Amino acid sequence: MWLQAMWTRARPLVRWAVDATDLCRLSEIEQAVLDGRSLLWLALENNELMAVATTELCRTEHSLVCIISSCAGRLGGELHQLLDGIEDYARAERCNYVRLFGRRGWSRKLKGRYVQRHVVLERRL
Repeated sequence: MWLQAMWTRARPLVRWAVDATDLCRLSEIEQAVLDGRSLLWLALENNELMAVATTELCRTEHSLVCIISSCAGRLGGELHQLLDGIEDYARAERCNYVRLFGRRGWSRKLKGRYVQRHVVLERRL
């Protein structure tokens, strides 16, 4: 019940992140969060939702990765607090990496903390 209530509050921000990138489907993130396969992260200030993120763990051929599948909101200092919590969780789960899929602006916002290792190339048809 608590998770459903928090998801209802967070859903518009997650939708904004999904719409901004078109890298995944909102319904898939929602189902994964509500099923417990993904985690919902909230940054609250005086009970006001400032930022939200969703994460999932993914085992690759060589690593365990914590993937930030969506992130949106007022992302000043709240962003770094949110990332601190996610990174602590990823370390506790013995992840080798935290990866973020998102807009190009993330590389500027997180410069010095995250590095761009790969690119996604796209051609509109």
